[in-house]
Amino acid sequence: MSNSIVDNLIIGCNLPVSIVDNPKFRQCLSDFDPKFVMPCRQTVSYTMIPKRCDSRKATLVAFLAGKSNVALTADAWTDRRSHAFLGVTVHTFDDGDPQSRLIAFRAFPGSHTGTRIAEELESVIEEFDIQGKVRYIVTDNASNMKKALDIMFYDL
Repeated sequence: MSNSIVDNLIIGCNLPVSIVDNPKFRQCLSDFDPKFVMPCRQTVSYTMIPKRCDSRKATLVAFLAGKSNVALTADAWTDRRSHAFLGVTVHTFDDGDPQSRLIAFRAFPGSHTGTRIAEELESVIEEFDIQGKVRYIVTDNASNMKKALDIMFYDL
């Protein structure tokens, strides 16, 4: 039941991890099953969610291992609170059906230079073992993204 709460409520419904410490939530779980003991927020945050992420990543790496061609979309941005992020999505076909998956959503502090973006994109490509499979990378028309792709594909 703990895994279902993580998968369906926290991940699936985007509820905060802190819900597991809410007394009303715990009472609701007790009403369903008085013997069930919900793990604390720290266990969910530092053990259960990382295990789930590792499992999902392994599944995705195995899925991508069977593909010979992929495309990526990438973007870097800064939110209103000056927190910077880089997002990367992979796109491919599975038996003719288009498939897209988020493979990286990372904090990206500091300057958004083309060199730093290229390094991070190459790191993502290596992490998911898709070197030699990337046929296209789609980005916005920002000069730093153009520079990143020039750096990555200069030797081609």
